[in-house]
Amino acid sequence: MTPKIRTFCEQLALLDVEQYLNSGDFGASDLELILYDLSDMVEGEELGDALPNIFGFYEKHPNIELGNPGPLANLIEGSGADYIPALLTSIESKPTYVTVNLLARVANTDISESDKARFISIIERIAGDDSIDDFARATAKEYIEHKALAWGTEKASTD
Repeated sequence: MTPKIRTFCEQLALLDVEQYLNSGDFGASDLELILYDLSDMVEGEELGDALPNIFGFYEKHPNIELGNPGPLANLIEGSGADYIPALLTSIESKPTYVTVNLLARVANTDISESDKARFISIIERIAGDDSIDDFARATAKEYIEHKALAWGTEKASTD
């Protein structure tokens, strides 16, 4: 782990998310800015060692919504790192709004049909599992209901 990645992971772990979110109208915006600053710190670095920490952050704060996809998700997607194994591990552990969004975004890319089917199946399972966080489940349901055509299935939204 490089010193920059270590510092990034340490600072991410020390963030008092609840303090930001409970600090008034600009708390979420301030938190988002802090996360962008942290992301800038490791831009261009190999993120492999940081991925479990980033996904752990989302698991610890499953209802956090700081943009779509948000600073850390933008960092992951823009890194070129193979983040899918870590993403799948996180989703199996504790699906969140952000991780479901990331998986749906991957499913909508140019990937093999078998991977696409596997990822859609995971999203469908999350959508139907009442034991999963409501926000993550609602996000999965929305993708199933409104994004199906982008996945090449015959399902279509009736909304």
